[in-house]
Amino acid sequence: MKQILGVVGSPRVNGNTHVLVAEILDGAEQGGAKVDIIFLNDLKIKECDGCHTCWKGDQCSKNDDMVNVYPKIIESDVIIFVHQYTGMVQHHL
Repeated sequence: MKQILGVVGSPRVNGNTHVLVAEILDGAEQGGAKVDIIFLNDLKIKECDGCHTCWKGDQCSKNDDMVNVYPKIIESDVIIFVHQYTGMVQHHL
């Protein structure tokens, strides 16, 4: 059974981005996959400062919500990242 993780980058619960990921995951679940969803806006994630603690096999020194996200990433066969597309992004593509 495939494990699929949906990562929602939009802060709008039930917005278009959330609905899109929910529909994708619903279809995958109907097809037999095990699914999970993460809302980045609900997490407290600190910026990496390049201390390399994780490179040495230790847990991240930031001790933030990523501690709970890492196992989900590792266990997933597929990760779907979805974030809204704004006009500001358009100028950088």
